[in-house]
Amino acid sequence: GVYHWPGSSMCIRPLPTAAQDQRLPPPSLIFHHESPDEVTLAAKKETFRTARIGFSGGMNDGQIMILHQDLLGLDIRYCR
Repeated sequence: GVYHWPGSSMCIRPLPTAAQDQRLPPPSLIFHHESPDEVTLAAKKETFRTARIGFSGGMNDGQIMILHQDLLGLDIRYCR
């Protein structure tokens, strides 16, 4: 299911166990946000690094991965 973050428009959807998801390191958290670009700006203000996953040809259907040394082993992504 989709879980709504209290007090915001952000939603959380745990990934199902499927063949295409086997490449992701456990645990993986995918957050839905209306503007992944806003997430990128906010993350950089807090000294997090970001990586764009699945964006190609100017399409906005990819994910933003959040990277930080304190989060090693945890896959955190934001998508629209």
